[in-house]
Amino acid sequence: MLKLLPSQFYSLTPRQFSNLIQAAGELFESEYKQEWEIARYQAYYTLKPYLAKADQTKPIKDIIALPWEVVQKPKLITENKERAANFWERADKAKI
Repeated sequence: MLKLLPSQFYSLTPRQFSNLIQAAGELFESEYKQEWEIARYQAYYTLKPYLAKADQTKPIKDIIALPWEVVQKPKLITENKERAANFWERADKAKI
C-alpha cells in the first residue's frame, strides 16, 4: 500500500509515518467512494427508463443513497437504557 523502501521507512519519524498512514487511508477511502459513485450512476441510468415519471426528476442521491450520505440521528442515552431494560425484562420472563 505504501510501497516504501526499507531505507525510506527507517528514515521516517513517528509523526511522518503517522501522517503517511493517514494520507494513505484517506486516499483509499476516496477511491472506494468514487467506485461506489460510478456504480450508483450506472445503476441509476439503467433503471431510469423504468422509474415513475415523478421519480425521474429526483436527484440521484434521493433514489440511491450511499451509506455515508445518510445522516443518522444519534440515539439518546435514555432510549438505550429503555431498550436494555426491556430486553432484560423479556429475558427474565422467558426463563424456565
